[in-house]
Amino acid sequence: MRRYVWMTSAWTATVTWALLGMATSIGGCDRQPTTAPASEPQPTATAPEPAPLEPRDADDAPDAPRTMPRSGEVSQWTKTQPIEVAAADRLADFVEDATVRRVLAGFKFDRLARATYESPQATARVLLAEAKTPADAIGAFSVLSPVSQCTPLVDGSLRASAVHDGRLVLTGWQNNVFVRMDCQVKDDAGHQSCEALLRRTLFGLPMAEPPLLLQAVKEVPNEGCRFWVVRSAAMLRRQSNPRLDQIDPAALNSRLGLSGEAILTVVSVEQTRGAAPIIIWLAKYPSPADAKAAADRYGQALADNGHGLDAVTHIGQAKGRCLMGTWTADQEAARELVKLLEEALPESD
Repeated sequence: MRRYVWMTSAWTATVTWALLGMATSIGGCDRQPTTAPASEPQPTATAPEPAPLEPRDADDAPDAPRTMPRSGEVSQWTKTQPIEVAAADRLADFVEDATVRRVLAGFKFDRLARATYESPQATARVLLAEAKTPADAIGAFSVLSPVSQCTPLVDGSLRASAVHDGRLVLTGWQNNVFVRMDCQVKDDAGHQSCEALLRRTLFGLPMAEPPLLLQAVKEVPNEGCRFWVVRSAAMLRRQSNPRLDQIDPAALNSRLGLSGEAILTVVSVEQTRGAAPIIIWLAKYPSPADAKAAADRYGQALADNGHGLDAVTHIGQAKGRCLMGTWTADQEAARELVKLLEEALPESD
């Protein structure tokens, strides 16, 4: 019995090895190429998440304007350089842009503030200037904004945007504050986020009445309107307006008495699309006597000279502290417009 068992085991082993040999032989006779098993799909590499920005709110100047948002007050915006504050007499070393420095120097400001904000779509360098009066703040806005609509928005502010040297520049006015934002944006979302930051900056400020001429000109139907508010006629040059380029700043300052206290508002109104704009101006003085003296000086100058800008100048009558006129070739239309707007002026202002 034991011999049988051993033989059976030996036979089984022999058969097993034979079958394995046959399988190997058959596999060798198969001339079809062997296909390697497909590799497992590898996970796609993803860029690492950017490190979160470090808010710098804790380093803000103690007297920083509260209207400048803290990190997170505007969606996705983080203040990456704290708010610095300086008196207006530090304009030369506080404001980098030479054009902005020149314009701000032509108005009356009390203090300046600046900070830098970042979001995933943009970086914004913010300059905020607090003026002594709303007229000074809106004046800086009017001169530095390439397009300044004459009617404030529903919230009482004025805002404008333009592209300079590949960067987005936003400007805004509300009450006695002028804001300028230089934005580097990646896409349209960056543009929109910068506008949201400007809106929030102006949002916390109280509303103020716009200059008298802007209130009066709302009564005039128009297809386009642009305005400037200045303390010196020199600010009206280089404004891409051929009529304003005719101004002799020294002569106009002398005639209108623009010595630093009076405010001159100039409005360019396009009454019908494609028509030549009508240029209207209104000077506001510290006293009615100043307005009357300016009317007399300007009237005498027009009687002595009928050339250049004087040939298209019409002045109205002094009314309270105000004097109005136009620089428009269509004298008949100019007279009617001045008369209409004078009626909208208050007697005592």
